[in-house]
Amino acid sequence: MMDPDMGKALEYPLSLGGAMAGMGVIARMLFNKLIEAKDATINTLTDRIAHLEATNSTMLADIARLRLQNHELRNTLQRYQRKEDHPC
Repeated sequence: MMDPDMGKALEYPLSLGGAMAGMGVIARMLFNKLIEAKDATINTLTDRIAHLEATNSTMLADIARLRLQNHELRNTLQRYQRKEDHPC
């Protein structure tokens, strides 16, 4: 489907009105491309944020697991140190 303004631009290629109509069509096409690019960028950033949130959750779970292991190892070390201090 042809834009009505494009028809004007083609009909009067040498007139000021035709040139202005042609510029309007080009401006509208560029604006639409800009909107498409903005939407694609937003979608990409949204996907990246979701990936980073998932990675962050995994890392937080790993940190919690490592803290628990550290606590258990510290308790085990303290038990062995007490046994060395009091062998009975």
